Amino acid sequence: MVSVLSMFVALTIISMNLKIFQATSNVTLHEQSIFDHYKKWMIQFSRVYNDDFEKEMRFKVFKKNLKFIENFNNMGNQSYKLGVNDFTDMTKEEFLATYTGGLRDININVTSLPKVVHQTI
Repeated sequence: MVSVLSMFVALTIISMNLKIFQATSNVTLHEQSIFDHYKKWMIQFSRVYNDDFEKEMRFKVFKKNLKFIENFNNMGNQSYKLGVNDFTDMTKEEFLATYTGGLRDININVTSLPKVVHQTI
C-alpha cells in the first residue's frame, strides 16, 4: 500500500515539474533557439536560398516576424493566436507586393463607399 507521505512527495514533484514547464514555456526565444527554429522552419517549408547573404537576410526577417508573433500572442487579449507559416521570411512590403498586386496599407472607409442605385429595366 502506498503511504500518504510517498503520495505527497510524488504530487509535490509533479507539481514542481509542471511549474518549471510553465515558466520555461513562456521564456523569450534566445538567438540560438531562434536560429534552430529557423532551420526547422526551412525544412518544414522546403525553403532554399541562393546564397548565404540571402539566407542571413531572410533569417533577420524571420526573427523580426517571430518576435512580432511572440509579442502579439503574449498580449493575451486577442481571441486568436498568430503562428509561423510559409510567409514568415517575407517582409510586410514583399508580402503585399506579391499577394495583393502591390497594394499598400489599404484603409477602406465604409461611409465613403458609393451608394448602389437600383435600376428598373
